[in-house]
Amino acid sequence: MKYYFFVLYYVMPVLCIAQPSDTDKLQINGEIKEVFVDDVSFHNVTFRYPDEHTSQTVSKVLVEKIQFSSGREIIFDKKVWPVNSYEDYEKVFVTYDVNDIAGLKTVDNVHAKARGFTGISGINSVTRRAMRKLKTEAAFKGANVVYIADTYQRGLGMVSNAMATFTGTAYNTSPISYEVDEIRPFLEGYSYFLLQINKFDKNWFKVMTDKFTAVYDKKGEIRIFKFDDVFEENGYLYVESAVLRSDQPLKVLFASEERITLLGKRRNTIIQYVLISEKEQRIQKALEAKQAAQ
Repeated sequence: MKYYFFVLYYVMPVLCIAQPSDTDKLQINGEIKEVFVDDVSFHNVTFRYPDEHTSQTVSKVLVEKIQFSSGREIIFDKKVWPVNSYEDYEKVFVTYDVNDIAGLKTVDNVHAKARGFTGISGINSVTRRAMRKLKTEAAFKGANVVYIADTYQRGLGMVSNAMATFTGTAYNTSPISYEVDEIRPFLEGYSYFLLQINKFDKNWFKVMTDKFTAVYDKKGEIRIFKFDDVFEENGYLYVESAVLRSDQPLKVLFASEERITLLGKRRNTIIQYVLISEKEQRIQKALEAKQAAQ
């Protein structure tokens, strides 16, 4: 009987205190989560957070490492990389397996089509060109994963050129690259200078870039402006401006206090506007010089 009370009084509290250390470590996009890993299947990892009974499923594409409470580790080959601009299109990961997109954030639908320019254009070269168009569109929209839901290929015929099409959905494996509550006051209060325009024509598979270096206009005024409206939708910030042409509100893709990238669209052309704020060194110096001249 004395031994029984000894176990209850001394051993049980120790077991209760030690329980949190039994969690596993799940590393996703560089972030380590303290969880209970319930299952590692061919495609997905199922896990639970401490004090929660509901399980969550994430694609193994996202998982970098699992360290179990026993000390055993599983290290996964990295398939997905960050995409920070349209020039990173080659880093876009393309999959035909719906299991690979479990837990990913939807960005937008994507579609690409390519035809043979001449009668001798082979299906392989046309397919590669269509895939480059698809990846470029995804990168323009800030995505780094594309799930292809439908494809069509037509080889060279007697009266038709080769053709290939891909239709799918673009996803992003990382959270939004900025804190909404931190960036919104900048967008609402600061003035901005248009530094660069990137345009992607989906019909011609052509990326055009216009850069602007002149800080002053012909009248000697600094080329800065404020946004007409700033609002949040589905976790992203959007802006509207009469200065920046777009058929829809401009989505904030990347943002810091000094620099932002906006996504817009005009007909079949996808547009990125790159702007710097009044806090950026070049604009700040121009403002100080103008104030000193007054």
